[in-house]
Amino acid sequence: MTSKSSYSSDGQIDYLKVSAVAANHVGAVQRLHRLRVSFSPQMLALATKSVLAGRSLTGSEYLQQAALYTSTEEVRLPQISFLQNKCAASLNKRTTEENGLSARFYYLRSNTSLSLGSKGLQGATLIANKLSINTAPGSYYPDRIVLISEEGDITLGDGTQMAQALLLAKGTVTIGAGCRLNGFVLADKIVLRGTADLTPDTGAVEPMLTPAFNKP
Repeated sequence: MTSKSSYSSDGQIDYLKVSAVAANHVGAVQRLHRLRVSFSPQMLALATKSVLAGRSLTGSEYLQQAALYTSTEEVRLPQISFLQNKCAASLNKRTTEENGLSARFYYLRSNTSLSLGSKGLQGATLIANKLSINTAPGSYYPDRIVLISEEGDITLGDGTQMAQALLLAKGTVTIGAGCRLNGFVLADKIVLRGTADLTPDTGAVEPMLTPAFNKP
């Protein structure tokens, strides 16, 4: 059996490849892959103090407590481009709504926004999209979810519920009225459109690991 790890330049993502010769089949090789994404100590420090962190906040009158927001001078995302060609590159909404996400990671590079459907999604996962990510009003995410917009914005439709979420955007994160979010949000700008139930959860910024998976 052989194994090889590679790391992103910021040290926050590692990719493990394991190869083993199948004992019962001559010449057959079993290859398994695993991804691990961790988040910076600076992000963890922010998450221990607040739910929202950004360079500016609009809608502060809707905050239950002022301490739920902290300002930051810089928004630095993990080097998420490292995931290219190492995880799923497409996301079928109908299939994932029916069957869940199977703990896979997704790195989507198409020049289109990603819209997550009204049924929400089951299964812990990380989804990174080049441009914006939007959730349908009233959608529900019962498991840990990490959403990263590499160059755009993230918008939660009114009434979206997230049991444990980490939202990272280079642009703006907009949280609709009536949303319930346990976790942490980091973006250049944060907009609250109405009263939302925001609860800190540092578990949202703990390292995230895929199970071992086969990859062609």
